[in-house]
Amino acid sequence: MRVFLLTSKQLKAKLKTLDYIKKTIELLARFKNLLYQKQKYVFNNDEKRIKKRFFKIFGFKIDLGNPKTLNEKIQWLKLNNRNDLQVICADKYEVRAYVQKKINKDVLIPQFFECDYLFQFSLDKISTYPCII
Repeated sequence: MRVFLLTSKQLKAKLKTLDYIKKTIELLARFKNLLYQKQKYVFNNDEKRIKKRFFKIFGFKIDLGNPKTLNEKIQWLKLNNRNDLQVICADKYEVRAYVQKKINKDVLIPQFFECDYLFQFSLDKISTYPCII
């Protein structure tokens, strides 16, 4: 049986090393969990995700080769009809800029107020009714 006698300085150094190793292992475990969570969304391709979700919601497999129902056709369009204009038209502020650039500013409905967060909005800031929020 061997007995190791360490000075307090050596013991502190060993404990510091063990603490460093423990923290490194914890950090690696958190990184592994983060990668696992991202893997569900990032590493799965769109078609795989759409097929899985479609089956979960509707209870039958989607036929992307020959879509028959409206829902199948919408999913097919999501995968095969990638158009930057659709992204612009989905944002009401971006579509205003697009229409202003392509057509004319005169065709746009006047915009009274714009905010990023709901708590910035109050009815006092809108001068006329009715309006679209």
